[in-house]
Amino acid sequence: MKLDFQVRWVKVHLCGEQCSELLFLISLLFLPHSAVTLLLAQLGSGQQEGDGHKGAIWHRLAQLFILSHSSEMMSSKEGCMSPPSCLIQRLDHLVLTVRSIEDTVDFYSKVLGMEVVTFKGNRKALHFGNQKFNLHEVGKEFEPKARCPVPGSADICLITQVPLDQLVDHLKACGVIIEEGPVARTGAMGPITSVYFRDPDENLIEVSRYSTDVTAVSGGEP
Repeated sequence: MKLDFQVRWVKVHLCGEQCSELLFLISLLFLPHSAVTLLLAQLGSGQQEGDGHKGAIWHRLAQLFILSHSSEMMSSKEGCMSPPSCLIQRLDHLVLTVRSIEDTVDFYSKVLGMEVVTFKGNRKALHFGNQKFNLHEVGKEFEPKARCPVPGSADICLITQVPLDQLVDHLKACGVIIEEGPVARTGAMGPITSVYFRDPDENLIEVSRYSTDVTAVSGGEP
């Protein structure tokens, strides 16, 4: 049920003069915390028209319910504050919402050498290394999706082993405008040198090279 429907149902059926305090409290147990919070806000001080003295009682009971459950929620959060250090190992894929699948595929395959793959019918992805970008066309996104998927909102750093002078020459040959770089930056595993440019949706793309051989240092892929 939607929160507003849940709240209306409780106010109509359980906030009347015929409802006991015990029945009201029992009903709160079956509502999500957010619905009880909304109910508390709508009841206000309990002096709304039609609420009278009974409304004040409901308001106080809802307050007590929120307070009692807040401590439980805090205890639950405290128990989750120390996850295992190896909980997340690496990024598998991320989703780019784009204006044109065709233009995006053309750019990333020709300029950055990514492999275009098709999956689940005619969905498109850009594969590189052990990762990929899944592509959503704006207005035709697949569920579930980000809350506010907008083309041009991504800021991504990609790692290369190609010398950056070769990368710069390649970008210029492809007609890509370099926005900044090569410049020194700090990557997840140490110092990097980066070149910045934009894709067809104006996402900021940073291609970087580590100053040292992080593969040898880490014993695996960077």
